Amino acid sequence: MNARIDDDIKNQADEVLKLMNISQTQAIAAFYQYITEQKKLPFVITSIVKTPHDLLRESTDMLAEALAVISNLQVWTEQQDGIGKAKLMEYYRRLDALYCCAKEKIGLLSDNRDAELGCVP
Repeated sequence: MNARIDDDIKNQADEVLKLMNISQTQAIAAFYQYITEQKKLPFVITSIVKTPHDLLRESTDMLAEALAVISNLQVWTEQQDGIGKAKLMEYYRRLDALYCCAKEKIGLLSDNRDAELGCVP
């Protein structure tokens, strides 16, 4: 079985599973066993419907935040003391997260546009 899971969620879950001394395989097997026995998920999934305008606004906000992070980086690096490795990595991780989220939202916009135009992948 292959599953796509957000890296941050996977890493956080792996830490919890490690503390519980449970492997990924055991956790997934328990999840599937619960579904089989209870005929339902052990939680409620909610859906949020977003319009193309919502996605565009969110991606624009993320890109604006990324620009602010880059501006902060520029200020930090121009200071006499420079920027510490920990702070640099914090900015890098934030930029990476913003990039991934904006890319996903822009992809959803593109998929929606293609559907409206009748484009077939």
